[in-house]
Amino acid sequence: MGIAGVFNKIKTKIGRYRLSVVAVVALFLFFLLIIWTFSQLTISTIEKSRLIRSELFDRDLRELTGQFDSDERYVLEKNLQQFLKEQRPLSPLLLPRQYYVALPSGQSKFTPRLPPRNCFIDLIKQEPRSITPQKIPEKICIYFAENKNVGSYLFFSMAFVDSEINLLRFGDSSFTADSVKLVVKNQNTQLAWLLLLQPPNKVGSLNRYQLTAFRLKPDGLKELDKKIEGWAYVQKQANGSNVINLIARLDFKEFYTDIDREVWPPMHWDETRVSLYRSDISSENNLVKVEYKEFGTTNLSIPQLSTSIFGAYATLNVKANNKLWPVIPAYEVKSKFKESNSLFRFVDGDLLIRQTPIVRSQFLQDTNISFEVKHPGAVIEKGIWRTALYIIFLFLGFIALAAFFFFQLLKPIWILSRHSRKLINQNSTRADLPYSNRNDEIGALSAGFNELLRETRDQAIREHEERERRSEDVRKLHLENVKSRELNLQVIGHEIRSPLQALKSLHTEESISWRYIDRITRAVTQLFGASSPEVAFTLREINLESLDLGSFLFAVANNSPLANIPNVVFNGPILGVYVNIDPSVLEDALTNILINGDRYRKPNSPLIIKLTYDATDAIIEIFNDGPQIPENILEQIFELYFTTECVSENQLHGIGLYVAKNYISRMSGTISVHNEPSGVLFKIILPLKVKT
Repeated sequence: MGIAGVFNKIKTKIGRYRLSVVAVVALFLFFLLIIWTFSQLTISTIEKSRLIRSELFDRDLRELTGQFDSDERYVLEKNLQQFLKEQRPLSPLLLPRQYYVALPSGQSKFTPRLPPRNCFIDLIKQEPRSITPQKIPEKICIYFAENKNVGSYLFFSMAFVDSEINLLRFGDSSFTADSVKLVVKNQNTQLAWLLLLQPPNKVGSLNRYQLTAFRLKPDGLKELDKKIEGWAYVQKQANGSNVINLIARLDFKEFYTDIDREVWPPMHWDETRVSLYRSDISSENNLVKVEYKEFGTTNLSIPQLSTSIFGAYATLNVKANNKLWPVIPAYEVKSKFKESNSLFRFVDGDLLIRQTPIVRSQFLQDTNISFEVKHPGAVIEKGIWRTALYIIFLFLGFIALAAFFFFQLLKPIWILSRHSRKLINQNSTRADLPYSNRNDEIGALSAGFNELLRETRDQAIREHEERERRSEDVRKLHLENVKSRELNLQVIGHEIRSPLQALKSLHTEESISWRYIDRITRAVTQLFGASSPEVAFTLREINLESLDLGSFLFAVANNSPLANIPNVVFNGPILGVYVNIDPSVLEDALTNILINGDRYRKPNSPLIIKLTYDATDAIIEIFNDGPQIPENILEQIFELYFTTECVSENQLHGIGLYVAKNYISRMSGTISVHNEPSGVLFKIILPLKVKT
C-alpha cells in the first residue's frame, strides 16, 4: 500500500470517527488555551500587581510623611529610635525650645500649648479593669525643652479620666484626695513624689487647680517639695466624665548638681525612666489604686502609621544620619514578610514570588529622615492561585473522565457501528452484534439490539408475505369494482335519458327552466358516456360566445334561490364588461362555488359576488363569512375528492370545486382562494374580449 493509500485510509477513519477526533482535538486545544490563558493571566496579574503596589507604596509613603506637622517632624528627628516600635518606655523626649512651660500667674486664664501629638504615650494599666468606663485614653508626655537658658527642667504633661474630682483640703494630713504618684529614675538615683490638686491661691479660675507636690522619703514621710511645680485644668466630656490635664516641671538639679556646666539637655537624659501610680477617691471615700506599666503605646509611631505597608508583605526602613533602622511591625499578623532567598513562599495562604524587589522611598520634609519600602516582587493571593489550582484539577479530572468514557463508551460504540455496517453486507440472517454479554448499559444495548434485530427480521418476512397477498386481493377487488361501476353507469344513463327528453319537450326555450333542463341533459350525456368522472368533465364541450359578464352575474345572483342558495348579492357594473365564455359552463362553475360558500357561511349572512376589471381582465370575487381554510390545504381544495369532512366510502365529496377549476381553466381563466380576516374569498380572473 502506497502513501496515498495510507493517507486515504486515515482520512476514511477520521471521517468515520469524526466526532471523537473533533472531541480529542478540541480537548487538546482547550488544554493549550487554558495553559496559555493561565500563563498570560499570571504574567499580567503579576505585572499589574507590581505596578499597583508601586503606586500604593508611593501613596502610603506620602500619607505617612503627611501625618506630621513641623513640630512633630522635629520630635521624630530628634528621638527617632523611640518611634520605631509601637510601644516605648515612659522616658523623656527632646522637644523644641518653645515648649518650655511657665506657671500661670495672677488671674491668667491661658492654657499652655500642648506638646506635639507624637510626644504622648497612651498609658497601659497593670490590670485591664478600668476605674470608670471611658473611651478617652489616659496619656503622658515627658520631655526636655531645648532651652537651657530658662531653667533645667524636666516637663510632664498628663491626662487622666476621672468621674469625680476630690481635691486636697488645706490642713488634711491624711491626704484623702485624688493623687498621682510620680517616680523618676536616672542612673543610680530614684526619687518619688505625690502630686495632689488643691484650689488655686488666687480666686478667679474655674476648673483650674494648683498642683502640690510632696516628696516621698524612704522612711515613708511626706514632705512638701517646691522643686516640682505645676497646675491642672479640667475638661468636661459629653458622657459626664472629666479629663484632668496635669502640667508639671521638675528642676533636674535634683539629679545633677553641676548641671549648669553641662550641655543641655544633660548627659544620659534619655536613660531617665518614669513610673506612675494613681489613687482615686470616690464620693463614698472608697479608694481605688491604679498602677500603670512602665511602657505605653506610642502616639504616631512609625509601625502604627505603616500597617498598610506591612499588610502588603513589604518591609519598612528608616534612614537618618547615614544609618538604617528597620521598623518593627505594629502587629504580629502584619509582619508577614521576611528576607528570604526562596523563589516561592507561602505566607498566610498567599504566594510570594521573589523577583526584582519593588523599592520606594520618601523624604520627610525639613528633616534628614527618609523612609524606604522594600517589597519582594509579586504576590498572588490565595483566592487566585487556589482558583487556578481548582481549574487545573477540574481539567485533569475531566481528562480522566473523558478517557474512562472513551474506553467504556466511545470505543464500544465504534466497534458496534463497524459490526452494524457489516450486518448490512452479510448474507447471513443470523449475525449478531458483540458486547451482548457485558453487564452494563452497552451490554444491555447490544443484547436488546440483537433481540430487536432477530424480531425485525422475522417480522419483515411475515409482513412481506402478507403484503404480497393483500396486494393481489386489492388488485382483483379494484378490477371488479371498475367493471361494476361501468355497468351501473350505463344502466343509469339509459334510464335517465328518456325521462329527460320527455321533460325537455314539455318546456320551450323561452322558459326559465329550459336552461337548467338543457344543462342536465348535456351533463348526463357526457357523464355516462365516459369511463370516469375525470374524463367526463374533460370531454364536456365548451362553446365560447361574447357575453356581458355583469348582466350574466346579476342573473345568476337573482336565480340562485331556484338552486336553493338564498341571499346572494351582486355588486359591480351590470353592463359593459364583455368576455368570451360558455354561459352554461360558467354558471355550473359559479353554482358549485356558491354551494360551497352556502355550506360554510354564517346563518343569514349574504354571499357576495363582486365584479371589477382592469385593462386586460375581468375579476369575479365571491366572498362568504365562514371559517377560514387552513393555510396548508388552500391549494388542495381544488383536487378531486378532497374534503375536510368525515364521509363514508359510498359518499362522493370534493367534486364541485374541482369542476369549477376545470371549467374556468378551459375558458382561459384562473381561480384561487384566499383567507380574509372575516371569511374566505374565491377569485376568478377571465380575459376581457378584445375589441375589433
